[in-house]
Amino acid sequence: MDSNKGDSLFWKSKDFLMEHGLLIWGVVTALCIFGGCFAIIHFGGSHKSDMVRNWIRVEATVLKSELKEVNTSDETSFSTRISARVTLRYLIGSDTHDTEHVTSWQRRDHKDWSEILHPGQKISIRISPDDPKSISLIDLTGVP
Repeated sequence: MDSNKGDSLFWKSKDFLMEHGLLIWGVVTALCIFGGCFAIIHFGGSHKSDMVRNWIRVEATVLKSELKEVNTSDETSFSTRISARVTLRYLIGSDTHDTEHVTSWQRRDHKDWSEILHPGQKISIRISPDDPKSISLIDLTGVP
């Protein structure tokens, strides 16, 4: 009877900790690393979005645009991705800038993007204060 009682308390003994302590430490460490990586990946995207929303907003004219819609589906879902290659012209002070911007995003609306991004159309864009050729269509697409 005493041997059964001793076996049931084995996990509390120093021998158990000596034999399995490194394993327990390794599992806890791995979980912490995994959790940290998950947090960086999950919350890291919002930082770029916040940064871009602080860029300078200017009006640009669409010079040229190419739009593609790609539909994907599986047994449980259907989605549409829109890819755009847009050439824009905008003013910063007295300097005129022409730039080509390529982006894609998950369609979550029923907007007619060919009407929004057609040549001659004026749109709001964000430009980097450090590099006027670096732009974002975040106000239109929601994607930095």
